[in-house]
Amino acid sequence: MINTISFSYPWWYIIFCVVLGVGYAFLMYFRDKRFAEYSHWFTKFLALLRCLSVFIIALLLLSPFVKTIKEDTKRPLIIIASDKSESIAEGEKKENLDSYNQALDNLGNDLNSKFDVKYLTFGSNVHDIKKDSF
Repeated sequence: MINTISFSYPWWYIIFCVVLGVGYAFLMYFRDKRFAEYSHWFTKFLALLRCLSVFIIALLLLSPFVKTIKEDTKRPLIIIASDKSESIAEGEKKENLDSYNQALDNLGNDLNSKFDVKYLTFGSNVHDIKKDSF
């Protein structure tokens, strides 16, 4: 699965979002004396949170969307249809019919390694199972 994030605007707008976040945090916390009683690291942490929040809000205003490409490969389906009506059995010998059924089985086994094989038999009705009787 391949995921990509795309924006409706040029890539350099992301740099503008970073500058906006850093600038806003700098203006809010540079030389601000309200947080003088707290540690210096606490003020830096608050500035970092403000910078990240403004950056994320500005980035979301650029309308990002995620493209997901999922590849699902399936094996091709091969349908082996055989006529199992009574008229086939009347005109052929038993040995020929047995070799015919054996040839269909061999064909299905050979194709089964690369394809999904489905057997259909038809006569007076259509059946989705292999029938040996005519």
